[in-house]
Amino acid sequence: MTTLAWILGERAESPVIRAHARELTTRDLKMERVHAEDVIEQSRYPWMADRLPPLWYGEGVKFGINWLLGDSTAPPVDAAGRGPLRPGQRTARTAP
Repeated sequence: MTTLAWILGERAESPVIRAHARELTTRDLKMERVHAEDVIEQSRYPWMADRLPPLWYGEGVKFGINWLLGDSTAPPVDAAGRGPLRPGQRTARTAP
């Protein structure tokens, strides 16, 4: 939801790096996705991670941006508003 609010202009700062852009470009989206991937990777090594958002947050940003850029046809949430992670799951499930 944070990613979509940022894309729609309802939120001034990007979800992970908290950057402000005058005019949002695909480059901004791709840079934010790289930082979301960093969050995902560093969450696997908590002793190396600084004060980062949790794994599910990084994956949510990444899935949202992939969908917005057309890199994925699967929407980041289902009809009930649930993301790709199931409760207690550490990484995203893959489509069959």
